[in-house]
Amino acid sequence: MFWRLSIVYGKKVLMAEMESLEKEYHLKATFSQGSDGADPGDEGYQFLRISADDCGGGSFFVIETKRWAFDDPQEVMDLLEEFQEKLKKIKK
Repeated sequence: MFWRLSIVYGKKVLMAEMESLEKEYHLKATFSQGSDGADPGDEGYQFLRISADDCGGGSFFVIETKRWAFDDPQEVMDLLEEFQEKLKKIKK
C-alpha cells in the first residue's frame, strides 16, 4: 500500500509519503518541508523518515534525517503520533 498526504501544522504544510511493505508490520513515511534559512546544505527541502518494523518482539521505530528544523518539539511528537495511528490501522 502507498499513501500520499498533506499535514497542515500551523503555517507549514508537510508532505508525507507512506508505504506499507510486504513484511508483516513494516511501515515507512517520508515527510518533507522547505529548508530553513540556516541550512548549510540548502537543497531547498528537508526530509524526515520514520519507519517501524516488528521482528517478532513488538514494534520499534526508527527516525532518519540529515536535517529537520522545527520551532516547537510538539511538531515532531505530532508526526510520530500520526505515524503511530497509521501503523495501528495496518496492524489490524
